[in-house]
Amino acid sequence: MRRPVNALALAFSASFLPITVWLGAAVVALLVLRKGLNDAASTALAAFIGASLWYGLSGELTPVLVVISVLLASISLRSNGSWLFVLLLVVLLGVINQLVLIGVSSEYLQALIDVLNNAAARMHSEQQANAKELLSKVGMNELAAYASQVIAYTTVGSVALARWWQSELYNPGGFGAEFKAIRMHPGLTLVLLICVVGALYVKQTAWLGLLCLPLLIVGLALVHSYVAHRQLESHWLVMFYVLMILGGGIKLCLVMLAAIDSQLDFRKRWSHSHHN
Repeated sequence: MRRPVNALALAFSASFLPITVWLGAAVVALLVLRKGLNDAASTALAAFIGASLWYGLSGELTPVLVVISVLLASISLRSNGSWLFVLLLVVLLGVINQLVLIGVSSEYLQALIDVLNNAAARMHSEQQANAKELLSKVGMNELAAYASQVIAYTTVGSVALARWWQSELYNPGGFGAEFKAIRMHPGLTLVLLICVVGALYVKQTAWLGLLCLPLLIVGLALVHSYVAHRQLESHWLVMFYVLMILGGGIKLCLVMLAAIDSQLDFRKRWSHSHHN
């Protein structure tokens, strides 16, 4: 953004709607990463006001939480340069966001549940039975957990987009090298897996996407690192992402791959094999 007013306008307008809040938050993150919080404060305030206006009109708090989460994550990335720390912070923020949603937006969540139930009631008999069975498992806590999961993944995406912008403008290729180097610590992997098992034990499956976020991102970093190591064409990555979107099994494989990598360090082994 050559002119501050452009950044202010884009951050405000994009953060006003949930469908574009990721863009407004990414603009804030770019300024934080490049110039620091002091210089980015006015743009962050503009994004917050835009998201708050939407909350005032609709009662939906998610855009506000996205802006705040992206701001905190970008401050963390600028201060310590660790993507792993950012991912763990996003998980913690996801837990906090769920509590905030339940405490502040309970009426909105209940209204959304009512809308879903009414929509299920208008379906055909067989579809209605399936929908009612599915909705019977979705209460306010589960809906808030799914919303916090969406906020968490949006946060990571916005900060990554901002880091890529920064890299393209000031350090070409820097983001790619940084992303490919992300690796889980063995102790942290164990803690996350214990939390996943605990969530399954208490039948809180809505938590799984949030708890697995760091491992999933590390798994993606491994895939990008392998493609670069083998010097494969970019269309292999395109095919991989299409398959990942279409099939949930690939996400599970990525989580498992990242957990194993925390012990074996595949990238180090690839480097040794390349030199040999």
